Amino acid sequence: MNIHFSLVAGAALAALLVTALAVFMFGEYSRSTTSPVSGRLTVGADRALQDIVRRLGDSFSSYYTEASISVEQGVSPDIFSGFASGRLSSAMLHGGLTRQEKALLEKQGRSFRCEPVARNAAVVVANADAGLTSLDFEYLRALSAGKGESRELRLFLDRRDLRFHYLLLRLLDTGLDRLVAHTVSGPRALVDTVASDRRAIAVLPLSDALAELAERPEGPDRPVLVPLSAAALAPLYPDQSSIYAESYPLVYTICYLYDTHDALATGFGAWMARQGQKTFMRSSLAPFRIPERRIELQEE
Repeated sequence: MNIHFSLVAGAALAALLVTALAVFMFGEYSRSTTSPVSGRLTVGADRALQDIVRRLGDSFSSYYTEASISVEQGVSPDIFSGFASGRLSSAMLHGGLTRQEKALLEKQGRSFRCEPVARNAAVVVANADAGLTSLDFEYLRALSAGKGESRELRLFLDRRDLRFHYLLLRLLDTGLDRLVAHTVSGPRALVDTVASDRRAIAVLPLSDALAELAERPEGPDRPVLVPLSAAALAPLYPDQSSIYAESYPLVYTICYLYDTHDALATGFGAWMARQGQKTFMRSSLAPFRIPERRIELQEE
């Protein structure tokens, strides 16, 4: 009888300890996990997009004070690789996912969504002394296919950003599987090349071009943005209105890629696609959608 009582008491004590441990662990787990509006999140972004991501994160955290959004800078291919490996749970990318990128994420069993949140454009930067008042889209297409250097212009691209190469290849639609261009390493080297060579033109994202041009003093040798003309229309500069309306020829979307199993990454994406559009309107990018504005009329 005493042995039976001891066994029963021991079992009850063990059950109590297991229950207490479970309650403790659940409390710790609840405190350590994120929600759509709380926790910590790191968003991968390239140099040109890190500033807008930081501003979006600050705005989000001003609404939801228990959320902390930080930025990890890198070139676009490395940012995607960080997401594909699971090291990052969110990233801001130029353009949507390619078929190869989708296939890789699916093969690795990643749960993901690529949400279009803004619009950007590929732009042409040229030497101010080159005398280019505009550039024909069809000529740029021919140049990228290796057919246009007879006009004494040479096309340069950033060799590190292969994602942008594929994106530009799709936008130009040359029918080839690669672009024919000279390459240098990084946006700064692109603009430096244009500044020192009247024959050189560079194609890069608008956000990259503006970031580089902003650091250069005004002067006759400062590289300039060149407007593009297409289908016998007047040349267009890549401003926010022409990008949003997609009347500028080389417009593409900015995609927020995130793990749908990460609560805060999902919440930040949902906020960015709605309230966050106002932040994009105050940048060089164009919003993906115009935020709703409510006007209340009061009767006197």
